[in-house]
This record gives sequence, structure tokens and C-alpha cells, in this order.
Amino acid sequence: MVAGARTFSIEETLLEPPAINPPPTRHALFVFLIALAALLHVTTIGWGDLYGHTEGQYAGAAREMIEAHHWLSPTNDGLQRLQKPPLLYWLIIASFKFFGASAAAARLPIALGMIATVAVTFLIGERLADYWRGFLAGLIYLCSCGAFLLGRIIMPEPVFSAFVAGAIFCGVCGYQRRRFRRFWFLGFWLCAAFACLTKGLHGLICPAAVFLLLALLYREARLRFRLLLHWSYLSIFLLMVAPWYIWAEWHFPGFLRQLVGVEWLGHLYAAPNVPGSDNGVPRLQFIALHFAWWFPWSVALLPAVLFAWRRVMRPREIEFADALPLCWMGVAFLPLLLIGQRQDYYSMSVWSGFALWAATTWLRAPGQLRLAGDQRGVGQATPSVVQVPQLVVTAGQGPLERELLVGVHRTRPLQEIRNPRLELVVVHVGEPGARHDRHQAVGNARGRVRGRRDRLSPAAARQQCR
Repeated sequence: MVAGARTFSIEETLLEPPAINPPPTRHALFVFLIALAALLHVTTIGWGDLYGHTEGQYAGAAREMIEAHHWLSPTNDGLQRLQKPPLLYWLIIASFKFFGASAAAARLPIALGMIATVAVTFLIGERLADYWRGFLAGLIYLCSCGAFLLGRIIMPEPVFSAFVAGAIFCGVCGYQRRRFRRFWFLGFWLCAAFACLTKGLHGLICPAAVFLLLALLYREARLRFRLLLHWSYLSIFLLMVAPWYIWAEWHFPGFLRQLVGVEWLGHLYAAPNVPGSDNGVPRLQFIALHFAWWFPWSVALLPAVLFAWRRVMRPREIEFADALPLCWMGVAFLPLLLIGQRQDYYSMSVWSGFALWAATTWLRAPGQLRLAGDQRGVGQATPSVVQVPQLVVTAGQGPLERELLVGVHRTRPLQEIRNPRLELVVVHVGEPGARHDRHQAVGNARGRVRGRRDRLSPAAARQQCR
């Protein structure tokens, strides 16, 4: 052994992810994604006034809590608002304390929640595959219509989605890394506790159900996720979540019965006569709205899903990285179709899972179907967004190196893929006459190969053609 060389353990060489420092491109993509999220959400928080229904209720309750110095019981026009836990109100109060009571200050926690969700989506995609998939998943989430429109409304879902995505990220890191598994699983329970303090108990149910499904599908997941059930994690979770519910039941008798009967169980069936309930959006309208919220990617991915579904889904070789987004979407989206009362924004916590699946589908789709989807949806709606990965890769390369190889998924400099046996055919995507030039270049290349083979001996020609 060379003196001074480090000895790696078996966990580091076989079980741990590669310990190589990420390249500068990864950091540049991450910074670009966060800057774009801040541009879309932070710089627009002052656009428009608060509308009276949802935004006015949450912002008004936070203002009344400051005036009355009641930090545990939200009120709006003197009426108690105990349907949701107080974490969102506390965040709005903190924003009011720093920046004053205004519409922009009330929307700031929502904007920060959206930025955090984009960042965690990038990190999850990086853990499951590489930083390119994470970047594309974060870009898909950020540039969908629903994330921009619903991500500006003051409601618990944007902050709730950030904590759910954080819990998923901590669980994935704990699954991959044995050395710090206890700390990552502690992060899972902390994020789940904050999610429960934002919207309710399903802040734990959603990520726990995702990992439960993965544990049922994969033996290695069962072995590694078993540590999540340690009693110390559950104790910390209860110490964080239970005190506010106990306090509310102590000061408002019957609070828990009303919360469980109306707010939780009341949504399982259509009961318009129950106070505070609402049947919400019908099922078909709920599905149609998600095509709108996920636009333009819901249209851009249709050709690949319809005509190359075996290639993009790989049903016979679904790995952990492929199953996690599907389980994430199924855990929350399918129950919303079955319950009696639903709203379209209830599914915001699974939009990160959709972005991860969409990034995988887009990267696996054939080039022709990818171009077809680009022309149908993404290319017409957001042409600059689709070309962001290509622009980042090709910035600083010469004009010849910016050309795309036909049938190759990754853009690479031409000097790295020289082949002396056959000249590569390069065309500009979308250039007029590119199809005719390509066929002509292919014919010329074949003719030159035949002439070169005729000048060789039979044995050498066969060896050259192998």
C-alpha cells in the first residue's frame, strides 16, 4: 500500500453513494434554479391585494393574534379558527414583525415555501439519479402553471408541501447512507412534525405511506426503513405536535371531537349538511384541473407516455428510484379521487413527485417524441424553459460543438466521439432542410465507407466493419 493512502471500509466502497465532490456545473444549476424560483415568487409577492376569502382569513387572523397577544388561538373577526394548526400563522406573524403588516409580508412565507420545495425537489432527483435529473425536476415543478398560480395564495399547502418533500428527502438520504442514517431519519420525523403543525396529521401519513409502499416492494427498503419506527423518534414527534392539540382541547372542550368528526373524517364522504364541510371539486373536474396545473408538461409528455410507455416506464425493471415518484403520487392522488370532498389544491404535496416522474419520462423518451411534445406544449408555451439545460451545457462551446447528435440524449463535444470507421452525421435540430441534408450526408458517408472497404483486403475489410 502506498504510504499515506486512505483505506475505505466496505460500507464506503459498496453501500455508500460515490464520495466524489460534485462538479461546478452542479452548483451552477442549483444556484440558477433557486435564483429563478426567487425571481418568480419573491419578486411578485407584492402584486395585487389580498382577496377576501382564503388570503384575508389567514392574514387577518395573524394580525389579530398580534393585536390580542394570543399566540396559540387564531381568530378572524373574533371567531376562533382552530381547523388548522398555528404554524402558518406564526410564520406570517414573524414576517409582519420584520417587514410590517402588508400583503407582501403576508405572502413571503408562501414564497419561501415554494423556493424550499423547488430546492428539495432538485436534491431528491440528485439522490435518485444525478444532478441533471434533479435540475430538470425542479425546473418542471417551478415552470408549471399550478406552481406559479397556486403558489402565490396564502394557504397552508405551499409550506406543507415543502415539509413533506423535506421528509421524503431525509428518508431517501437515510436509505442511501448508513453512517448518518439515524440523523437523516430524525430529520424525517422533524419535517413530518412541522408538516402536521402546518395542516394536520396527514403531514405524517403521506410520507410514511410512501415509505411503507416502498418497504412492501423492496426487501432492502424493509431492512433499512425499520429504524424509522424507533421509539425515540416517535417521542420527539409527539413532544412537538401534541402540546398544541392538548392546549386547544383544554381551553375549548369538544375541539378534538369537532376536528376529527368534521375536518378529518368529514372529508371522506359527501356531507353538505355538516357544518364547515364542502363537497369541493367533482372527480372529472379534479383530473381536468391537474392537466391545467401541470401544463405545459402534461401536454409535452403525452407522446412519450402514449407511444413509448414501455421505454419510459420500464414495467419489468422498476427500481427504487423509479418507484418512489410513483408511490408518492399514488399515496395522495388516488385517495383524493375516492374521498367525497376534495379541492384541486389538496394535491400540491405530490407535485414534487410528479416533477420527478416527469423528468425521468422526459429523459427516457425518444428524441422524435420529445420534439413532438416540445412542439405541442412546451415549445409553444415556454420555449426558453425547455432549452435551459442545453444552454447551460453549451455555453462557452464553439458553434460546431453546439450541434446536437441525432439520436443521442446528451450533448457532447464532437471531438470526444470521433469514429474512424464511419463519419458521424450532425444536423441542426429544427433547421430548414435538415432532413434532406441528413439523408444526403448518410449516403455520402456510406459511399466513402464502401470505397475504403474495397481498397482493403477481405480479412481487413471484415475487421474494419466490426
